Amino acid sequence: MNLKAITICCATVFAFTGCNRSDVNVLGPLPQRGYVWQREWTPAVIDSLRQAKRRMSGVVLLGAEISFGGKSPEIVKPSIDWEAVRRQTQHCSIALRVAPFGGPFRADDARIRVITDVAKQLLDDARAHDVKIEEFQFDFDCAQKNLASYHTWLSILRPIVHPIRFVMTVLPAWLDEPEFLSLIRETDGYVLQVHSVPISSGSSATLCEPRLAREWIARAGKLGIPFSVALPTYRCA
Repeated sequence: MNLKAITICCATVFAFTGCNRSDVNVLGPLPQRGYVWQREWTPAVIDSLRQAKRRMSGVVLLGAEISFGGKSPEIVKPSIDWEAVRRQTQHCSIALRVAPFGGPFRADDARIRVITDVAKQLLDDARAHDVKIEEFQFDFDCAQKNLASYHTWLSILRPIVHPIRFVMTVLPAWLDEPEFLSLIRETDGYVLQVHSVPISSGSSATLCEPRLAREWIARAGKLGIPFSVALPTYRCA
């Protein structure tokens, strides 16, 4: 779904699974949400909220991005118009994005303190503007080899977010990792990202391969853990 200025750039389809089932069937329409991933809240971004209210079941706002690549953490917070969110959005979630980071994942270092401080600030900002946050997404593309260590961050972040629903983003490659089940049990659910930005050029480059996406969704559906599916509705150049 392409909204004005392609502001809402990714539709999320909920797929709630049943436990101990080899096949998962879903009857009826699935709720859909859109990601608002812009840093600058221009009039076009605000207008997209009005469109989303009519056409979607809610939105997920990018609250902040954190990078640990330099000597000190870099924090970028979009200029969210909270008053516009309060007026035009009935169902709102927020995402905290952390750029790729190779570790270590300690419980007592400056990095996790930055993450938890930013998470608290985002939730405080929403409360201060009377915006009810229904879900907090932690968006971090952890390397597969570090999934066991990634537990540390999630276990510290979860009690800070609760009682708000706490979910994490998941890459398809994680599904077969032995640590995956114990990792997602640190959360209330997860978002399966079936899209990626291709690094190759040419007309054959694609954001999402439908056949693989269906296979990943079917594999996730057998695990018995609630999950969403992030689908691309934008183009890549």
